Amino acid sequence: MTRRQLLQLLLAAPALRCASQEDVARVARLTARPAKPAKSGAVGKVVPLGLGNGARDGVVYAAPDADRVSRPLLVLLHGASGSGARILARTQSQIAMPGVVIVAPDSRGITWNVAHASVGPDVRFIDDALRSIFDRYPIDRARICVAGHSDGASYALTLGITNGDLFRQVMAFSPGFLAVEAPSFVKPRIFLAHGREDEILSFESSGHHIATTLERSGYDVTFRPFHGGHALKPEIVREAIAWWTRPGILSSS
Repeated sequence: MTRRQLLQLLLAAPALRCASQEDVARVARLTARPAKPAKSGAVGKVVPLGLGNGARDGVVYAAPDADRVSRPLLVLLHGASGSGARILARTQSQIAMPGVVIVAPDSRGITWNVAHASVGPDVRFIDDALRSIFDRYPIDRARICVAGHSDGASYALTLGITNGDLFRQVMAFSPGFLAVEAPSFVKPRIFLAHGREDEILSFESSGHHIATTLERSGYDVTFRPFHGGHALKPEIVREAIAWWTRPGILSSS
């Protein structure tokens, strides 16, 4: 099996619909890139992203660190029926290391489009969210990570592998599937955690299968099984953040 074939996967759990490979290839590429900020973003408080035309928007939090020249960026993606504000509130105490910028956008619908048949609207919104962040904060190009839980984890893997030149690290907590048609030539490092007793997305057919497939495709995967169900455990999140921020292991490819 070739690398391309290995990554043309739709490892969907029965409760999820498969993403269209054609749509993924067509619209999953992000174009926003870090640049010199034109304005100063809020620090030390959660603020609205400010891009949503209706009720669904997202939130931003920049942790204080007066001495930091450039900041790491974490794009945090919620699960089905969730919101950016909710997943940030659940994880902020574990992920808000000094200087980090966290952007947690809301999906355009009840969940991310890749779980239903298209990734277009969500990718475009995330691209706009990134442009907004790059316009407000000085971001370290080598420290941009995309993370998520459940459907958000599946979407983080899909975006991260498709945009490895932007996202050098990916953190996926209890993903259900991987839908990649056009992987980036730059392979991100991946932290993947999944509960052995997951009652929603099977450990064997989802997390373990995805991790094994990516390892065989040459990705640097840290796979962290844990005892428990479909949960976002604080201790696992802290472990993932330590993995992301550990000195001397940032991707330079």
